[in-house]
Amino acid sequence: MIHNNRLTKKLLLFFIAIVLSVSIAAGVVVGQSVIYHGNTKSHIFHKPSCRYYNCKKCTAEFTAREDAIAEGYRPCKVCKP
Repeated sequence: MIHNNRLTKKLLLFFIAIVLSVSIAAGVVVGQSVIYHGNTKSHIFHKPSCRYYNCKKCTAEFTAREDAIAEGYRPCKVCKP
């Protein structure tokens, strides 16, 4: 019985770790809103995990993908937000 309980806990923790890593990779942060950065020159927006997220021209901030698109920005082809 104790062995099964430990195994169940390990599986649960493993499952939670997978769900969190997938959520973070997708740009979804639990309990917080994602801030997308938009490049004001190219009008391309990026999610936080993108290598271009902190570029010098990425000064526009959006809390939703739809907001960035509505402002005339397009999704980055690298991070695909």
